[in-house]
Amino acid sequence: MLLRFSSVRRFTLSFTGAAVVLASACSQPERSSAAPPVDPRRPQLGARFEPIALDPIVLDTHADYDRWERATASRGGEQLVYTLYEQALTHRRGSPRTFVRWVLLAYREPFPDELRQPLEQFIDALASRDDAGRDPDILYLLGYLGWLRVVGGAGSPASPQSRALPVGGVRDGVPSPVAEVVLKNWGALVALTPDWVGPYGVTTGALETHLATLRGHFAKVTAVASTAPLPPDELAGFHAEFALAGPKKACERLDLALGKLGRADPETLVQLGDAYAMCALERGNAPAAVTQLVRLLERRVDAGYATLIRRVASTLPKAGLVAWTNAEAVVVAADPAFAARNRLPVAL
Repeated sequence: MLLRFSSVRRFTLSFTGAAVVLASACSQPERSSAAPPVDPRRPQLGARFEPIALDPIVLDTHADYDRWERATASRGGEQLVYTLYEQALTHRRGSPRTFVRWVLLAYREPFPDELRQPLEQFIDALASRDDAGRDPDILYLLGYLGWLRVVGGAGSPASPQSRALPVGGVRDGVPSPVAEVVLKNWGALVALTPDWVGPYGVTTGALETHLATLRGHFAKVTAVASTAPLPPDELAGFHAEFALAGPKKACERLDLALGKLGRADPETLVQLGDAYAMCALERGNAPAAVTQLVRLLERRVDAGYATLIRRVASTLPKAGLVAWTNAEAVVVAADPAFAARNRLPVAL
């Protein structure tokens, strides 16, 4: 759906009202003894209206919108601001900036999801506009929506939080897709309009600081490079054999695979996955199992962490799990999707 706006870039909101003074027309008003009697054939005016003059507010710059939002919210709350933005755009009284401010308000304030969901299709349409890559307001909005997902919640648009980045963390040393949205849009905004001042006083200088914070969470991960890669089907069926035929037979198969690799350095062992940890546990070498699980965790290899680490915890003292708990905390903060898929953190 292509979102079309009027070419008018400025629009005016004004509110008219009247003070209503009610007086009864059905009963005789009180009067002094010297006052003339009221003629019942000439009923008195039942209501008197006194017009109130209001100054129009021109909404052009972001500072104009800031002042209007604050003034309106002080009288009717943010819900009233949301409703007036909606009405203005429904009647084609706004501009693309009005729509951007509407969306920012919806995601900045703790509104229920039902107020945000109708905006999603319009946000997609806004991102598809021909000028989306050149309009600083659109670039800021798209980057801000990505930032909210990166930090895992709402924050002040003028100073987004810089805590650990759960979604925008590291995956093999590169930004996540969500973090890429922030880098692309805010990076373009800073480059195209370095003097831009946006909603709630945010500046390109503040955005540069947040971009630096985001990039600072990108840690380099050493790639797995084995001189003798394991054939992809070498350990196929290991887990089924482990369950049906028993650990002895399955681990003998693992030993054969390891022999074919010709070496047992950390990068090579990663190729054996959690099978190596399972056999280490069966052979009474719990520390080796922990080391392998940490190795897999750091390289984001899916594995049976929950089951195995609980078995380790039943045989090792708490001090033997320090390396695991430290690595687990980093991964849970940096990559919640991977953590959820692998049931992390493990409750011990």
